[in-house]
Amino acid sequence: MKRDTYKVILLSSLIIISIIQTYSLWLGNVLGHKFFIEKTLMPIKPESIWLNTGGEYTKAYKVANYKSEYENIILELKTNLSQGIEINEEKKYDWKELFNIKGIIYEYKIEVTLDEIMAEPIEFPYTFDTILLSLNGDKCIYLISQAKGYYFVLRTTNAFTASKKIYDVILENEDNMIKYQPSIKDLKAPYLERNVFLANISAASPLVYTPIKFQNNLELEEDKMLILDRYVDDFFDKPIMKEIEINEEGMITFTEPMKAIIKYFPKGSMEYVNLNGKFTNTDMTRLEAYNAAMLFIQNSAIFLDNLKENLYLENITKNNDSYTFNFNIMYENHKVVISNSMKEFLNLDYMISIQVRDNEIISGKWAMLDITPIILEYSKAIKEGYASPIDTMYSLLKQEGYEPIFKNVECVYTIEGINMVTDLRWGIKYGDKWYYPILLNF
Repeated sequence: MKRDTYKVILLSSLIIISIIQTYSLWLGNVLGHKFFIEKTLMPIKPESIWLNTGGEYTKAYKVANYKSEYENIILELKTNLSQGIEINEEKKYDWKELFNIKGIIYEYKIEVTLDEIMAEPIEFPYTFDTILLSLNGDKCIYLISQAKGYYFVLRTTNAFTASKKIYDVILENEDNMIKYQPSIKDLKAPYLERNVFLANISAASPLVYTPIKFQNNLELEEDKMLILDRYVDDFFDKPIMKEIEINEEGMITFTEPMKAIIKYFPKGSMEYVNLNGKFTNTDMTRLEAYNAAMLFIQNSAIFLDNLKENLYLENITKNNDSYTFNFNIMYENHKVVISNSMKEFLNLDYMISIQVRDNEIISGKWAMLDITPIILEYSKAIKEGYASPIDTMYSLLKQEGYEPIFKNVECVYTIEGINMVTDLRWGIKYGDKWYYPILLNF
């Protein structure tokens, strides 16, 4: 009798397991394409963080965004702001005065609000693009808008001891780090729209770098379809029901009718469209939408690790009730620029673009390009300082009748082709386009 009972229990268990597995097979991960925000929001991350030595002849050092110190410095800022602040009145903008302060500088590509940095509600109607956390012992944080020409001083109850320790630890190795010059305190300041940290490079202090190449490694895989199939299943309610179509150019389209479409382009990109968004017109803040986009990227295996680990937010656009977040990447702390020809080739303007509405992902486009370092028997380095590219570019435009003011000057990697060796070089951003005047590459 006991034996029969045992058999019944075992058989019942197997049936239940079978039902669960069949359900999962047919329905998949029903929340796979919905990346709802968590209760605890993450703040908008800065593009770059700098250690400013202060004084009349201040120098700055860039904090690598792939190191733990980078995350700890961001956390310290959020913690300090959350522990109670006193906001002083608006002051006129003077970068020279502020750059005499020893501290940590947080740079953003966009104008952000205080609640987007604290990741919690606060009434403060002003926006800013730069934060200076003073390490002079005065417990001050400066919220600066370079674009609008003002700053606020925040006084906190914290002495920033953790940030001070990180500052000291990083600068223990400063002899092996590239020094940067704040352009606002340099003779080149009139040529630039806002402050730019200019790398102090010379023959005596060269910038050593690693050449790289970009390629779609998925095209080299024999099991490409199996890998893609596994990637895209999370985006469908019923993965087993998805339809697959391959056109003459090798583009693969995965479709669940009236639910979602994912397209894979062998040139090195993918697109996603959610056809079944359940929009309720619920009020959504920009920070909530940012968190939805970031969780989508972080939780999806379809995004390459070299993209996830090196992202920075390039810009945000709003269209009616939706936000689009556009991201680019860095490699070894240097920006990766997509050339105009490659934008057309890949049908991408940014490395990753994610559109969010009602905390739900409604579309996305992203690159599928792996970064491969080129190992050489010798070191490659840039030995030319920033003055030469600025002067060359200015002279060229002056001859054409322009009085140029540049958006940016820095050393960048530029994607100009697949499987091509890509070197680091000086780039100048004028308008919305990058130029490389030393190579006369226009």
